[in-house]
Amino acid sequence: MATFRQPVFCLFSWVTSPAELPFLFLWTFLLFGVLLSGCTSDDQSAGSSADAPKIETLGSRWYTADGVSRGGPIFARLCADCHGKNAQGSFTWRQQGADGKYPPPPLNGTAHAWHHPIRALGSQIKFGAPGGSGTMPGFAQTLSDQDVIDLIAWFQDMWSDEIYAAWLVREQQSRASTQ
Repeated sequence: MATFRQPVFCLFSWVTSPAELPFLFLWTFLLFGVLLSGCTSDDQSAGSSADAPKIETLGSRWYTADGVSRGGPIFARLCADCHGKNAQGSFTWRQQGADGKYPPPPLNGTAHAWHHPIRALGSQIKFGAPGGSGTMPGFAQTLSDQDVIDLIAWFQDMWSDEIYAAWLVREQQSRASTQ
């Protein structure tokens, strides 16, 4: 028999029950700590695998400056025509076109890319728009796993510390739920 959970009014729509409030407070406390620590992308640690980089702490970013440097030319060659030179995406990225598909979204931290775990970002780069919902082609035949990781590093490097910290919380939750 299904149990009805009484929703709790909260600005964060993913908090749906009183039992989840401690997690909200924990993540809020951790995010606040990151913001106070003045984290920068200078203190970076390399990922341990091209498939799933090592992502451990809120105080540093997972990628290296070398990865960002390698990702830039890849983005310029394969992605900039659609996503824009500065990863700003299409102005109408939220609106379906006449063909029913969505235009390329911004990847620079101003759209929804930060909502997705790194595996989902990599999968979309490798295999294209899920379910044909967009015009993004797949690059599985063109890019190695390391190329995909470097490409993600390049556009995540544009994200503000606040957006990156919010993404990191979601990334860690995603990894915890798959273990």
